[in-house]
Amino acid sequence: MAIRRGRGVAAINYPTGMNLGGDPTQALVHSTPTGNFMVTLSSVDLGQGMKQIMAQICAETIGVPTD
Repeated sequence: MAIRRGRGVAAINYPTGMNLGGDPTQALVHSTPTGNFMVTLSSVDLGQGMKQIMAQICAETIGVPTD
């Protein structure tokens, strides 16, 4: 098999956001009747720990434990 060399360019658009890419990432925080908080993210957790990090940031900002 012959060795061939060349150049390539690749581009990708991974739409995120609550309307599939037309807005910046956002988070909504809702309080429940039981006193808990629910965080809704417009980002996708692809293994980088976004869910845990956002839970910690929100809990620290609101002043509640992450339990």
